[in-house]
Amino acid sequence: MPDIAFIQLSSMAKASPLDVLHVLQTISEKVSPLEALPEVLGLAHAKLVADPGYARALARALYGIYVDCAYEVPEKLRDIGGFDDAFDLAEQGTYGTVDGVREELLRFTKQFAERANDGPKPTAPPWPRSDEPAA
Repeated sequence: MPDIAFIQLSSMAKASPLDVLHVLQTISEKVSPLEALPEVLGLAHAKLVADPGYARALARALYGIYVDCAYEVPEKLRDIGGFDDAFDLAEQGTYGTVDGVREELLRFTKQFAERANDGPKPTAPPWPRSDEPAA
């Protein structure tokens, strides 16, 4: 019988990238969340472009990851700890604007989306298409 995490993963086509990350964590302890996070941030960028309202939830989730890692993250990910506080300050009218924080988060995730687009592209999926006979 397949592991429940694989069943969950197979049904997550429309789930948030961070929810997918959490399921992947249960499948493999060999890859830390910080190793997978750049790829997830690249995927999250597309979701932010399509749904700007997703920014607040993403900021909270990133802060949760930051805390889980005891505030020790690589330099390229150090900003993940600040977006949640920035939203709080903007929402209170203390500093900045919600739109400004959303734009900062969009710029931050864009660098990871661009890196993901730089990699090698597969020429064909590793599985047969539904209209091809199985080998």
